[in-house]
Amino acid sequence: MIDSFLEALSAERGASQNTLDAYQRDIAGLSGFLHPKKISLEAAQTADIEKYIHKLTGDGLSKSTIARKISAIRQYYDFLFTEKIRKDDPSSSITAPKIEEKLPKQLTENELNLLFEAAKKDPSASGKRSQAIIELLYATGLRASELISLKIASIQQQIIPPSGGYTSAQTIHTLLVRGKGNKDRVIPITQKAIDALRQYLDVYTNFSRKDDQDIFLFPSQSDSGHITRQSLGQMLKKIAVRAGIAPDKVSPHNLRHSFATHLLKNGMDIRVLQEILGHADITTTQIYTHLLDSEKEIAIHSHHPLSSHNG
Repeated sequence: MIDSFLEALSAERGASQNTLDAYQRDIAGLSGFLHPKKISLEAAQTADIEKYIHKLTGDGLSKSTIARKISAIRQYYDFLFTEKIRKDDPSSSITAPKIEEKLPKQLTENELNLLFEAAKKDPSASGKRSQAIIELLYATGLRASELISLKIASIQQQIIPPSGGYTSAQTIHTLLVRGKGNKDRVIPITQKAIDALRQYLDVYTNFSRKDDQDIFLFPSQSDSGHITRQSLGQMLKKIAVRAGIAPDKVSPHNLRHSFATHLLKNGMDIRVLQEILGHADITTTQIYTHLLDSEKEIAIHSHHPLSSHNG
């Protein structure tokens, strides 16, 4: 039944392979707990699931990890109930632990400049690739999984007729990105990122295999044919060290947060940002407005002349 559940997730929601693997592991964990007790997943009761959650807590797993596992379990039993494999849902009363909302980390503009400068100082082919990757991540807010799977054909050029005060046609570059749920979106690319990409494409053949040129934008010798998430993360941390920035502060995820926060700070409409980031739900994008609210509060307490007034 786990396979049927995963097939449904893939077909109905367009879940990625990483998501499917995570669900499989989480549900298999419950199955492994029930097996010595000679209880199948399909026959488990609420008390059985509660004992499993209690064990996870005793094992010292974080609240966020336990919440994720509970979410997978609840969706699995909802599937069994919907498909009429069970007449009830034993997980319906299981509640996830309350998790404190953590605001995303972001890099300051000064730190970003240090990062760009550190990448520029390496004139090698690897250095040009690193610079292109950093510029592209910050210019587009791509997820790591989206960046590594980009194709060269993803970069598109469009000619915009004269308008809005321009007396001549304008050339703009965009990126066609396939995101979560296999949904495509188009993101404009800054000129700075285009310049870095052009320099990188001059040395592109240093990384591509003869039999697969002109496929992935960032190819490698890996089985997938493109750079891996692990190698991407390691590359960013090495540049962070050269830039004098704490390595744990520099990741594709944090560059995405920085991109989003800086755009909102400069007045971008949140609905437009939602589309660029590929968020299905506007509430996901609103986390960045919370971050700005937090910054405003700190600024007021730090600079308001009466912030320490006792009345």
